[in-house]
Amino acid sequence: MRERLTFEEIVKQNERRIHYYIHKLNLHDPYKEYFNEGLIAMWRAYESYHPDKGPLATYQLHDSKPFD
Repeated sequence: MRERLTFEEIVKQNERRIHYYIHKLNLHDPYKEYFNEGLIAMWRAYESYHPDKGPLATYQLHDSKPFD
């Protein structure tokens, strides 16, 4: 069984995903407010994640509902 990744490692692996959604939703984010909201959503998903539910990336997408 693999050791759980730290939140910092998760951010490094997934920060492009946050930028992707910001771009996809055509949001302008000069003050990084939407990016920070994405980080908060990622943190909440990270804290409530259970490995038996599948990959974290899939769980984040369906559980955190970015920018809702």
